Amino acid sequence: MIGDDAKSAMRKEVRQRRVALTDRAERSERIARRLFQSDWYRDARAVLIYVATGSEASTREIFGQLIADGRRVAVPYCDGPTLRFCWCENLKELRPGTHDILEPTLQMREQEDRHATANDFDLIITPGVAFDRSGGRLGQGGGYYDRFLAELREFNPQAVVVALAFDCQLVNHVPTDPDDMRVDAIVTETATYDFFGQRPNSS
Repeated sequence: MIGDDAKSAMRKEVRQRRVALTDRAERSERIARRLFQSDWYRDARAVLIYVATGSEASTREIFGQLIADGRRVAVPYCDGPTLRFCWCENLKELRPGTHDILEPTLQMREQEDRHATANDFDLIITPGVAFDRSGGRLGQGGGYYDRFLAELREFNPQAVVVALAFDCQLVNHVPTDPDDMRVDAIVTETATYDFFGQRPNSS
């Protein structure tokens, strides 16, 4: 098992790099444009996307474009140790929840027609703190997305998992354990990294 100290040190270092960026809005726009040009975006009809917070690359423009393009869009929320999902039509429907991140309201969660599952998604846009060029992902430390992505790989292996990140979040090697899930692609402000050929079940 990888020591938690190594992961914590990397999270601290990469977060500091991200906070130090003075043009995050412009870089976020470039990431969004790069995503919009991808086959994964063009082919997706149902998308899970997180609402970025703090110094993360913004996802608000992407959310708005998804809605404008007629895609079904779901956002996650924390239910104990589990990520759950609601279909959402407007960011104004959301309210601050766990870690002050915008989440579906209790009213939305109680509406059955709002419920989404891992089987529903063509494209998952996932957050993370650090990534490497083999698809390794270091999350916030709660394991929410690792647990969800493990379920996704089992029940909906065709779904595409894409991470959005600034270039400064790329490292030579992310310390990972067997339970840490990799992503299929990373989109930064200057490049797109595709790891589909590195999936465990790829031929």
